[in-house]
Amino acid sequence: MPLSTTTMNAANGGGPTPSTKTARRLLIVNADDLGYSARRDEGIFEAFKEGCVTSASLLVNAYSSATAASTAVSLKLPLGLHLNLTEGKPVSLSPKPSLIDPETGLFLGKHGFREACGAGRVDEEEVRGEIIAQINEFRRLTGGKDPTHVDGHQHCHILREVAMVFACALKECRVPLRTRLPLEAPLFMATAGNAEFLRSVVHDALQARAVFDRVGLVYPDYFVGLTLSGRSSIERVWSSMMAVPWTSDSEQRIVCEWMVHPGLEEIKGNKGGFPPDHEPDRFAFAQDRTNEKAILCDSRLKAILVDSEQFTLASFDDIDVPKVVPGGNNITKTDTVKKKNLTCCIVTSATPLTGNQSTALRIRRHLTESNKEDDTWNCLIVDANEVGDDLGLIVKRYEVDVALGIHAYRAGRLLVNAGIPYVLVLGGTDMNEMVHDADKAKVMRAALERSFAVVAFGDNLANKARSLMGEDDSFIKVVILPQTVGLPPPVKTTTSGEKEDRGDSKPNKDDYFERLCESKRSMNPSSSFVRGGLVFLLPLGIRPVKDPLYLMDVFHQQPEIGLSHANLILIGPELDPDLGKLVRDQCRGSVWYLGPLLREELLRAMGICDVVLNTSVSEGMSNTILEAMSQRRALVMARDIEGNRALVSHGQTGLLFSSPEEFVQLVKTWVMDPVEGQLGCRRMVENAFNKVQAMVDGSKERDTYLDLLRAALLSGSATEPNKKHPRMF
Repeated sequence: MPLSTTTMNAANGGGPTPSTKTARRLLIVNADDLGYSARRDEGIFEAFKEGCVTSASLLVNAYSSATAASTAVSLKLPLGLHLNLTEGKPVSLSPKPSLIDPETGLFLGKHGFREACGAGRVDEEEVRGEIIAQINEFRRLTGGKDPTHVDGHQHCHILREVAMVFACALKECRVPLRTRLPLEAPLFMATAGNAEFLRSVVHDALQARAVFDRVGLVYPDYFVGLTLSGRSSIERVWSSMMAVPWTSDSEQRIVCEWMVHPGLEEIKGNKGGFPPDHEPDRFAFAQDRTNEKAILCDSRLKAILVDSEQFTLASFDDIDVPKVVPGGNNITKTDTVKKKNLTCCIVTSATPLTGNQSTALRIRRHLTESNKEDDTWNCLIVDANEVGDDLGLIVKRYEVDVALGIHAYRAGRLLVNAGIPYVLVLGGTDMNEMVHDADKAKVMRAALERSFAVVAFGDNLANKARSLMGEDDSFIKVVILPQTVGLPPPVKTTTSGEKEDRGDSKPNKDDYFERLCESKRSMNPSSSFVRGGLVFLLPLGIRPVKDPLYLMDVFHQQPEIGLSHANLILIGPELDPDLGKLVRDQCRGSVWYLGPLLREELLRAMGICDVVLNTSVSEGMSNTILEAMSQRRALVMARDIEGNRALVSHGQTGLLFSSPEEFVQLVKTWVMDPVEGQLGCRRMVENAFNKVQAMVDGSKERDTYLDLLRAALLSGSATEPNKKHPRMF
């Protein structure tokens, strides 16, 4: 049964940390193949001590099993058994003719074992004996400890011919009835080189789930790792974790397992793996092992997954195993009446630390913090850039009722045939740029026509959507709903009318930005931070529509054009590699590119710098400008385009420029003037903050999206009749 039906364990191993007792979203990061080789083991131990690994699975018949087990126990690394029926020698001393190659005495291999199972050549009693032997060997190697869980090497434990024998053997050995169910949403499966094998694993997991539930085994509610193996990156990990649903049910705890295979670089000549030669295989030598270890130890990963309150790290040992009733069906039941459970899928370009992602996270928070009308909302975010053609499979896997697409083309092309009702949110790139591509415009028209409703941040986007539809504009229902952002705590005043210190005093501007820039020195070998100069911050994703090179020459030619020393700092993810290279080539003098920052750090930088810039060729409603205005510190200077004019009133809430030359003149007139100019800048900053305060209404945004999604559900406006889908495939 899923672990969300269990409770936290207050007795095992001294009990969980306080955070795991109350946390609603737990992430188990389990490293497979401990005991394979010394280098693999070292990588796992380092990822446990310095990174995000919280658990490991031990091979008991591999080269370094004994030393790995001893070290894991001394480090107090939560340890499970990685049951191995495919590689190396059996642990059991009794004959195992159906499990081994008669010539070598070794297991049949990943594919050979599967073929033997499919052909009915595998003896169940031999499988049972080997499972029991490996559990006993685990106890011997760890000084009598039980495994926190038992999973399968190469997922052998979920094969149809093994699953029931496996589950019953765990009960017979009286080990904790925890296991892995690799029932992964196919987020990256369409583009994986081993897609056929991955789909077979998911198919096997589907069948095994019924067996595990019947016997009483528990497993995490969600699983990721199949499609990350060999292609892992911070961005892909983030995309996978965003597909793990959030829920508004305050009584439900969601548990997810992330399967990883970290290690250090193998050295030729070193021993590892299995007999007869104990030579590490290609998988062990692959650069992916060191890449995974680096990602797991990257501070950005912990910041994204944990510090941003996405998950609380846990291990299998933190979870209670329900008591099994002998002779019963062992399925946990509840006497409480459940609320109506609704699942929404937000489809967007979910690149970390971008405006689209901020919008998606904000809407997800609205849905999962709502208990209006006794609905319980589950919400997952799917990256439209990565899902391929597998959205329909995700809809079935998570029983999605309704969808919200952010971006009429990227999300619309996936939702138009997904078979569920949906609401579309228009963006700047789709309505301003992609609309000029005939093929993309055709897709967007179809997506708009089949949507229940269309959300536009302003009249300009709404009018462009109507224009795109032409005579068919009556087919779409447009709702105007401006973007919103979180505001900082209000500044209180004392009885004398003075502003009270909020307790969040800003650090010295020069010290802060010099330290921030120096932390990215490797990306900017020819740049120097100018202390005492102005700091211009340009937050953006590096792609053509954001035009990151627009003001570069201005900052390279400061002395010639009469501009005092100033720093230009670009912050954001590189979305276009070719343009990213051009940007990095231009980073010299006082121009820096720092890559992406966590949202909290970006807001901090906006609250310390002098000017926040926007150089986009087109915008819908810039989330970055809204957030800059909300910080009540920096002047906003933006390119004079329609989307920016919706937020920036020239000379009132910021400054607009139509050319680099006009930008320079405005800087000289307003920003560099120590008296009148600075007074004017402060007035514009205050006006901008007041404008954001007046237009930002989080409760209105929440209620509007909830009402639209509920109405879409009632309407059944989908390409196929709206109905609850069966679990997975």
